[in-house]
Amino acid sequence: MAATKGFVVKNFLWILTGCFLFLGTIAIGIAWACDAESCSTGCCGDTCMTDGQACCNGKVYDPNTSGCCSGSKSKGSVYELASQCCHADGTVSTEKCGPNCYDPATQGCCDGKVFTISTHDCCNSKVIFDIKTSACCCGKEVYNLDTQYCNSCCQTITKAK
Repeated sequence: MAATKGFVVKNFLWILTGCFLFLGTIAIGIAWACDAESCSTGCCGDTCMTDGQACCNGKVYDPNTSGCCSGSKSKGSVYELASQCCHADGTVSTEKCGPNCYDPATQGCCDGKVFTISTHDCCNSKVIFDIKTSACCCGKEVYNLDTQYCNSCCQTITKAK
């Protein structure tokens, strides 16, 4: 009978220890959850942010090196300011024109300057011109459509009046 009592007491202590370990694990998990009372700098999802950090759709990031891109196609994704661009629809790409971001579907790049491709074009990789009033002669120089024309020798000629 004494052996049985020892066995029962020993098993009871193991079960009790297991319960404390389980409850301790739950308590630790609860302690790591972010709440406004315990986190003076603010919460981002379940993460307590530190000074200088920002939050983007539940992800912590450094606003000095990264940004948060959101729009119709994204609720928020972190992107690198130095190498990536955020477009109005929330998509991120690596399309840059000089220091500026641009969307090649609607914009062009000419000598580091962004232009709208539906209204403008680039001549000689340097000059942006209005396609309604001007054209580019053989890819070399811009001429006025009303007063000039480009001949077969790639020369801009003034029209006779």
